[in-house]
Amino acid sequence: MRALLVMGAIGTEVFDLLAPSLGASDAFRLLSSYLQPSHQRDVVFWLRPGDSEIAVAAVVDALPRSLALRVTSASEAEGVVRTRNGLRLVASTTWSASSVSGGVIAVGPTAPALSPDGRPVGQLAAANSGSALDEVLAYLEEHLSAGHRRTVATMLEYPVPD
Repeated sequence: MRALLVMGAIGTEVFDLLAPSLGASDAFRLLSSYLQPSHQRDVVFWLRPGDSEIAVAAVVDALPRSLALRVTSASEAEGVVRTRNGLRLVASTTWSASSVSGGVIAVGPTAPALSPDGRPVGQLAAANSGSALDEVLAYLEEHLSAGHRRTVATMLEYPVPD
C-alpha cells in the first residue's frame, strides 16, 4: 500500500525508475496497471472460421488475466463463426466497425500476416492446449513483461520455468 501512495505522489514515470530501489515487484507493477485503466492496451482477437477451440480459449482466457490488455473479438462478417470442431462463436464486432483498434492476434498456421484493415497480425500457430498457452504466455512476455507472463501462468496454475 505504501508503494501505491509513493506512486501517486511522484507519478508513474518517476516511480517506474525508482521501483527497483523501493523493492516494488512485478506483481505490484501489474496491480498498478490494473488500477490505472488508462494504461490498458487493446488487443483484437481475429476470430476466423476453422480456428482451434483450444487456441481460442487460451487467448481469450489468458490475455485479459494480464490486467493490462483488453481483448475484443472481431470477425470479417456479422453472425456466427464456426470453429474447427463446430463450436459456434459470435465476435464482439466486425472489421468494418470503427471500434476495432489495437494490436491484432490470430490463431492457426494459416493466419494471414495482415488483418483486413492492413495491420500486422501476431500469430499463434498452436492447435493444442499446452502449446497454445505457451504461445500466449510468450506473447505476454514479448509485448508486456516477464512479470506479466509469470503472473498469468500462476493464475492459470500453469508451470512455467523462470
